[in-house]
Amino acid sequence: MFCAILAGAPVSDWRADLEKFARLTGDDPVTQGIREAARPWLARVWMEDLAAVLRNYYQRHVSFPDTLTALGKDLPESLRVDPWGQPWVYSPHAPTGFAHQFNQRYQLGTTRSPHLSLLHDAITNRRPPAAGWKITPQDIGGARALQFQSVTANSLIQPGGTVDGCVLMFAGDGWALLGGPDQLFTVTF
Repeated sequence: MFCAILAGAPVSDWRADLEKFARLTGDDPVTQGIREAARPWLARVWMEDLAAVLRNYYQRHVSFPDTLTALGKDLPESLRVDPWGQPWVYSPHAPTGFAHQFNQRYQLGTTRSPHLSLLHDAITNRRPPAAGWKITPQDIGGARALQFQSVTANSLIQPGGTVDGCVLMFAGDGWALLGGPDQLFTVTF
């Protein structure tokens, strides 16, 4: 599913799986890692849905609402909170240099990441946060693990573990898939 996201597949192809991953229950590290890696991506999808509701409001009122509660029944129950169950961070504002045109733009994000990038931007602007990692595959009790060494980290983790704020999603032969708060990316070793 994450590969489909990175490949630019239509949201309808992977949305149901993403929602399932974001709702996973369990306290084991892999489950927690998958759940936490899925939630920012689900937030981006929901932000697109919420943007459509806001555009409809704008078409009727020629301004964006002061608060999301002003959307009333037009705001579906499923979009009233972010994927972590927290309120959305929403603020209308004026375009730069046009203070008298208040509520003509808005900022939308999650409580955890108020400036979360949009889905398209997150897909097209992928870069590993620590290009200086030295990654060495390891074996821990017959299970695959990776050792990450950089200026800021020296961690030995298995899938589900985190390093420099990124979740190790999958460790393959010579490559790994990681999810950071703002992107998914692969690294080779």
